[in-house]
Amino acid sequence: WQIDTLITTLSIAGNNLENESISSSLICLIAQCPQLHAYIVHKLYQTVSEDTSQQALVHVAVWCFGEYGQLLIQPPPQDESLKDGQDAPSGTQVIDIVSKCMRLHYATEVTKSYCLNAFLKLTTRFADQPQLQGRLLKLVRAYQHSMRLELQQRSVEYMNLLKDDWTSLRPEVLAQMPVIDEEKLKAK
Repeated sequence: WQIDTLITTLSIAGNNLENESISSSLICLIAQCPQLHAYIVHKLYQTVSEDTSQQALVHVAVWCFGEYGQLLIQPPPQDESLKDGQDAPSGTQVIDIVSKCMRLHYATEVTKSYCLNAFLKLTTRFADQPQLQGRLLKLVRAYQHSMRLELQQRSVEYMNLLKDDWTSLRPEVLAQMPVIDEEKLKAK
């Protein structure tokens, strides 16, 4: 219920947050609940597919798609708060929604950074779908000449990481983020 409540809150008032603390808190909470990851990514996909107007919600969703994208293309868990009869999206549909979030006219540099990260992570999450690899590569490469230095730097670094030289190291580098120790975070 806590995660559902925060997702609902972000879907209603995600643009009215003064900072990223609620989004960050939700991401920490999600990371701490591995048994709910499949439910959460399907819930976020369903929510963002209907409405991309709340930026904080888009940030959380895109982060989750990058971290747990392999769960999103599996059948959704049976739960009363997911739409009945909802099928798992294909890898193409997942990439489409992240790409859509990146192209929103109100997408900030932070939003685009989240999307680039998701594209990079999806290269390992969808490694068994070679037809998607070229598209993900093209989406990451698109920002190599961006006027936004942060996006350009990410794109160039990610393209280097995607070279064959780094194939053996890539899965480890792009593994899921470890759970954040909230006590240490609060102490800082």
